[in-house]
Amino acid sequence: VAHTIIEFPLVILLSLGLLTVASESAVRVVIGLLGGAALILLGFLQIRGSLSTVDVAEGKIRSADLRWRSLLLIGLALSGLNPLFIVWWLTVGANLILLSLQFASLLGVLFMYLCHVWIDYVSLMAFSHFAREGLNLLGLGWYRLILASSGLALIYFGLVFIIDSAETIGAV
Repeated sequence: VAHTIIEFPLVILLSLGLLTVASESAVRVVIGLLGGAALILLGFLQIRGSLSTVDVAEGKIRSADLRWRSLLLIGLALSGLNPLFIVWWLTVGANLILLSLQFASLLGVLFMYLCHVWIDYVSLMAFSHFAREGLNLLGLGWYRLILASSGLALIYFGLVFIIDSAETIGAV
């Protein structure tokens, strides 16, 4: 919920800003190239993280021990102050917004955001569960394989962004 409180206004502000320049080919190319490069970098970091050692703390935090309000504040801080979150929306997210604007203007952005936030909730709940129980359920080998596979997917989508931008350059 906290992530959405930070993210939705950011997406709307970016959409309104990009709406004025969405028809400019140079803007689309730069955002596509930066977004692709950001995805590739995040993919390599994900793969590197999958190969590193994992140190799992023995203690467990029960959600009943934390107040909902403090969880909301923690979530606001983790999203709003996370530089990768901002970089993601200024690169990869901006490209998604441009595609959504081309698809159906601001209604396209709303549709994209609803799909995005749904995936956010599902993935964040899954990550939370696996962070708590994952290594016990999957074992270290499978855990690393899932992380590395996620990294490869990020690299693939980064390449798709860059190729789409190169095709835009060719079309200009």
